[in-house]
Amino acid sequence: LRELTKMESNHDCRFVVRNEELEGGKTPSSQVEVTDSRAKKRIDKLLRSVATLAAAIDESTTKNSIHIRYLWNPISFNADPTNDNARSPSVTSVTFERTRLTGDPHAQTAVGTGEYTT
Repeated sequence: LRELTKMESNHDCRFVVRNEELEGGKTPSSQVEVTDSRAKKRIDKLLRSVATLAAAIDESTTKNSIHIRYLWNPISFNADPTNDNARSPSVTSVTFERTRLTGDPHAQTAVGTGEYTT
């Protein structure tokens, strides 16, 4: 939590969280988990405040930004097809699958939805 707070207060770096992704993870089980833990309450509050703030800030005014993405599972790391050096391949993209949370409080798992992005 301390590191997230420092990133948020650093004027050279913007911390970005997408509100729709936070809302996507807001299951009844997640709400129980947040209610049961003081630390999770604080992290949830911080992430939601940053997500709200991010919607109001122009991206072109900050030098650096860190985008925290939720409910995306990396499926593959894709090499540069033009790189002939097999000993040192370059990753040019990552393919992700959207996930959703399922399960009881404190025992949730992420399940793939079949939606992919690169």
